[in-house]
Amino acid sequence: MHQYNEKLKIIVITEDLKQCQKYFNLFKVLFNNTIEHMIDTKNAKRIRTNKSEIKFIVKGESARGMKAHYVLNLTQDIDFHMTRARTMTTPYSSLKEIEQWSELFTKL
Repeated sequence: MHQYNEKLKIIVITEDLKQCQKYFNLFKVLFNNTIEHMIDTKNAKRIRTNKSEIKFIVKGESARGMKAHYVLNLTQDIDFHMTRARTMTTPYSSLKEIEQWSELFTKL
């Protein structure tokens, strides 16, 4: 049985705290009308909308146990990208069977 209320999980990885705040502010403006819950502290930055959960982390922070459909690695570190900045769930989860998300998971 599939969870049809599953939200799209996104992790945004930045180089430092200043950049993390900058991108958090950008996403806050972009999703302004759909934000259900928001955390904006020094140690945690998250935005939950009606369709997604977005977590913002700095490159050095542990991402262990965090699961995501998409990881947006905004660092310029290619080694970090290849070894650590990867999705932690298979993108072909139950979301691919939900009409509103299915186009995100179609193969080319």
